[in-house]
Amino acid sequence: MTKQHNLLNAATEMVATTRDRWNIGARLKAGLRPPVPCPPTARLAVRAHLGTGLCESEFVDVFGLDVADLRRFESGEAEPDSAATTYLELIEVFPEYVANLLTAARIRRRVLAEPLATVAEELATIRTMQPPSNDDKEPC
Repeated sequence: MTKQHNLLNAATEMVATTRDRWNIGARLKAGLRPPVPCPPTARLAVRAHLGTGLCESEFVDVFGLDVADLRRFESGEAEPDSAATTYLELIEVFPEYVANLLTAARIRRRVLAEPLATVAEELATIRTMQPPSNDDKEPC
């Protein structure tokens, strides 16, 4: 019975170790080095995400990414193509600039698609609004 018990413990430990070994994104977020070679793109995705200080839902909303793709990139399950890699590099180095460019592009699309009076009314409303205080911000 002792031999069976030891085998069961060893098998359970091996499964847990293997599962944890491949959860690269979670290990990097926790500040741990992965025990296996980590793809550079997984590190890049985690650095770009954590460097912005945004939670996952805010990050994908601001930068227009798919949540499933981000999770796969961060965990190392998938390699982003060259365009996505370049985009993540830009987000890592210039997060505010990329966010501002995307916001301007969204506003421009709306201006071209909506009647000018509607956009002018919204801009007037935005100008009169007070900036939100940090107390009102909901945690992710």
